[in-house]
Amino acid sequence: QLLRQAVQPSETLLSPVSVPGPTALIPKLASADDLPLALKLVCAFSRYDKFADDITVRVANGSLAHDVSVPRPYDRAPLLPFQLL
Repeated sequence: QLLRQAVQPSETLLSPVSVPGPTALIPKLASADDLPLALKLVCAFSRYDKFADDITVRVANGSLAHDVSVPRPYDRAPLLPFQLL
């Protein structure tokens, strides 16, 4: 909830829609390659094990938002260095 309140109009907020999971914030200065990585992170650390289909993630930037379907597999192992606790 705090992350949603802190997001700036130039930043991109990713929130899983179809499963419980983490929210991610992509700063304005991120590269074009960061969105696919962030989508993988959100899915890999979600509760995908309780869900059989692809995960839907809402991508919001400023007043615009759209949903993205992220296909499996969701492998946490290569993404562990990005995890914040």
